[in-house]
Amino acid sequence: MKRKFFLTFLIILSSNCFSQKELPVKWSFVTVNKENHEAELTFTAIVNDGWHIYSQFIDSGGPIPTSFTFIPGTDYDLVGKVIEPKDPVKAFDKAFEMNITYFSTTVVFVQKIKYSKPGIVIKGTLKFMACNGDQCIPPEELEFNFTVK
Repeated sequence: MKRKFFLTFLIILSSNCFSQKELPVKWSFVTVNKENHEAELTFTAIVNDGWHIYSQFIDSGGPIPTSFTFIPGTDYDLVGKVIEPKDPVKAFDKAFEMNITYFSTTVVFVQKIKYSKPGIVIKGTLKFMACNGDQCIPPEELEFNFTVK
């Protein structure tokens, strides 16, 4: 009887250890083709109620800013830097003891590119951190890829 109980306990414990954590932010990646071999790569973050993600422009000593890293390619060039919306929340954060810029709803970041031929794939990673009033998740790094048609 004790062995069955112990075995059942171990199975339940191990299934909890391997369950996926739910992230408070869901990302999607869409290519918007323009004229003259130009395109916009859009990174859309849907942020759960009560949570927020941070701007790319955070002073050191604060939370991890959202960042985008592109794998260099010979078939495209980045035009400028990743643009973020002009309507972030700017507020003093007690946990970090500093003014911080963040987004607490759906947010779209945009990277403009110029490409030499259609059908290319642009890959990279994005890093972000999400917090609510009580906790922060550790910084997450996600891979992205865009196909330019």
